[in-house]
Amino acid sequence: MNEVLASTASDAAPQDNALAAMLGRGEAALEAAVGAESPLSAQLRVLRRRLAEERLQMAILGQFKRGKSTFINALLGAAVLPTSVVPLTALATFISWGPQPRIVVLFKGGDPRREFAPQTIGEIRDTLFRFVAEEANPENRLGVERVELFFPADLLADGTVLIDTPGIGSTLKHNTEAAFQVLPECDAVLFVVSADPPITELEIDYLRRLKSETTRIFYVVNKADYLQPEDRRALIDFLRKTLVEKALIDAEPQIFCVSARDGLTARETGAEQLLAASGIGALEDHLVRSLVTEKRRWLDRAVRSKAADVLTHAAAELDLRQRALAMPLEELAANGTRQALRHGVALMCRKADHSYRGRSRWDHRCEPAAWRVFCCRGAIRNCKAISPPATTRNPRAIGQSSDRDLRSSERGLTSAPAAA
Repeated sequence: MNEVLASTASDAAPQDNALAAMLGRGEAALEAAVGAESPLSAQLRVLRRRLAEERLQMAILGQFKRGKSTFINALLGAAVLPTSVVPLTALATFISWGPQPRIVVLFKGGDPRREFAPQTIGEIRDTLFRFVAEEANPENRLGVERVELFFPADLLADGTVLIDTPGIGSTLKHNTEAAFQVLPECDAVLFVVSADPPITELEIDYLRRLKSETTRIFYVVNKADYLQPEDRRALIDFLRKTLVEKALIDAEPQIFCVSARDGLTARETGAEQLLAASGIGALEDHLVRSLVTEKRRWLDRAVRSKAADVLTHAAAELDLRQRALAMPLEELAANGTRQALRHGVALMCRKADHSYRGRSRWDHRCEPAAWRVFCCRGAIRNCKAISPPATTRNPRAIGQSSDRDLRSSERGLTSAPAAA
């Protein structure tokens, strides 16, 4: 692992500060418009911090009982995550590098966080089980918001974060919902299928959703030790053909065949031949090389997309709030205020996205704060500054100023390189 890092570190591209600067402008505009305590402001601060720390979050996703937790254990080289023959993982676990094992549990409703310093692999596994396992915490009755594990694994040393997620498709629907809630935090994905069966329609639908949420997907076929070599080749050919036919990929994907169980055993016992046969070593080497050469680009694309989505939502929400204030109270009551606002925000977000992608006219004659946030959104998506209008209470001046900025932003879209 260290040799791979040393041989490829010299190829890493220098950090580009343009996106960080635009995030700073977007954060300032958002805080001025909705306040620093807004959840939207908090989301943008997290994205800015992740960019500064080069914290790429790679989720391990897939249907239930594909062996995702065992697969992560194999990558980490120790059985730190609990596993079972029945659906077990009910909550996501974020795994980062740390010099010593440490577990942090955050709770909903502002309850005090809890920290643990387990001394053995068994203690790590048992502590995690108490909070993330369906058996110990059914339907998340403990009110856990987030679980973080810090562990000294080589793969995590560069700031990469692995996310263990609940499997989708089991009879425990809340586990599927918990898996979907993690998607906005994913920058890249290791999508795990297995030989029994190779891929299902549910997984195809899941992958369609992932295409809009993440910048990079690796495909992993687990439980390869159940198959003969000729069956492995047939399975990979079938999976590749299915992904192409379903328009989930534009080119031939790289598919890794692994045995997570054998890989974990090899790591725990130091059996090099078994590690090579398991496919885990080859996959990890590929991940390390890809992370060293491509990590910054993946992170930039992911942060840019997620920040733009946050600002789009904020601008639409501000504009809708301004419109609601101008409506008679009787009309708001008749339409159902809460439902109307929720529907309006979703509609305005779609219109805002279409404005920048198709360059159709968006009704942007809104509160200057909303337009300022939306301009920052366009700048972040294209890494090109757009001057916001001056604050004014003259509706006609707002419209004229916004028209000028819209033309400027559209010229920026035409001249700026397309977002990766």
